[in-house]
Amino acid sequence: MWSVVNPSSAKHAYTEKEDQAAQPCNGPTSGGTATTAWVRVRLRGVVRSGHSCTWDRPAGASARVGAAGRRVAAADEGLVKMRLDATEQQALSELVGKLEHDRFPSDQAADPKHARLFAYLAATSQDPKQVAAALAAMRLSYTSSSHNPNRATADADYGRVVAYHLRSSDPQIQGLALEAAPHALGGSEVQQPVVDELVRIAAQHPHAGARADAVQALQLVQGFAEDPRIAGALLDALRDDKAYVVSRSLFALRTWAAELAGRLGQGRADVAGDLLPLLGQPDPYVRSAAVAALSYLGYLPSAHAIAKLLDDKTKNTYVLCCYTSLTSQKISIEHRGSDWPEVRDAAVNALARLSSRTTTIFRPDRVDPAELEASLDRNARAAKAWYAKLRAELPKE
Repeated sequence: MWSVVNPSSAKHAYTEKEDQAAQPCNGPTSGGTATTAWVRVRLRGVVRSGHSCTWDRPAGASARVGAAGRRVAAADEGLVKMRLDATEQQALSELVGKLEHDRFPSDQAADPKHARLFAYLAATSQDPKQVAAALAAMRLSYTSSSHNPNRATADADYGRVVAYHLRSSDPQIQGLALEAAPHALGGSEVQQPVVDELVRIAAQHPHAGARADAVQALQLVQGFAEDPRIAGALLDALRDDKAYVVSRSLFALRTWAAELAGRLGQGRADVAGDLLPLLGQPDPYVRSAAVAALSYLGYLPSAHAIAKLLDDKTKNTYVLCCYTSLTSQKISIEHRGSDWPEVRDAAVNALARLSSRTTTIFRPDRVDPAELEASLDRNARAAKAWYAKLRAELPKE
């Protein structure tokens, strides 16, 4: 894993040890002073500098001990711009009274009329159970679209609340904030504080499930490839030791590799250096998606490595099950590495795409489902013949 420190926004440090029990070293606090240290980290293979901050609570700051004995920092009304009138305060009090098993009833949680009440509660409550219930209800009562009459539209207040709890030291609260994050990303107005926190989680979180969920969420940002922070987070995820984190990233990189390289100011060879090692990974989807990304990147020297997969008949459609989210949910990922379910098919198509950069265009035949194996054999032989003919003129890796 590579560390990411954004000099303008880094406030909390994570350990890099893969430890399911490890948690961020500091949770969010209301008020307080920052202790700042200048640190040097590696980002995209380059040593960079930035501020790493920890927070000291001010004297007299309110806090309470949760059910698990965890110290819970209180938010305050300064986190959101909304204010509740007496009627809304009464409605919120009645909602809190309906909490069942630490959750609001589903019909209440999904009611858009209650959305701002849940956001207010998540911002101001000192009770971790109320905060968790409010975050879970926010995911149901809000949406990123302004055209859905059955949901409230996620706004700046929503983004601030979610971003705040993405820094929580309570794994349940942080996990629920991760689940609520997509609504702050998929609309026309992306909530940048949420993006900042997700980039940090994707790069540094000790829980692999959190890293995977952050990588997945970042892809919802419209034009995400134009943001070098997101581009860097996705490329760094390729080095993760968990296949499901790598797979989440490759899903985006298959078609955006060249764009991401440009936004990072890196050459194709630099990005290819991250992708080429994945051709030897045991997971067939990872191999298939990596060759696709190399072809979209347009890195012609990769043809030599891709050609070695033309005999790989491993099925590349599979369900990766399961990883555990911060909220203890079992998550499975269904992947399909190419149009037809073998790694060699992905290699054939990747070489065909790369051939547009050579003197001889290679076009595989249409695959006939009725004679699938024969079609795949035929295309693999044609790809090998193309590679043998052009091998000498292809640039070396």
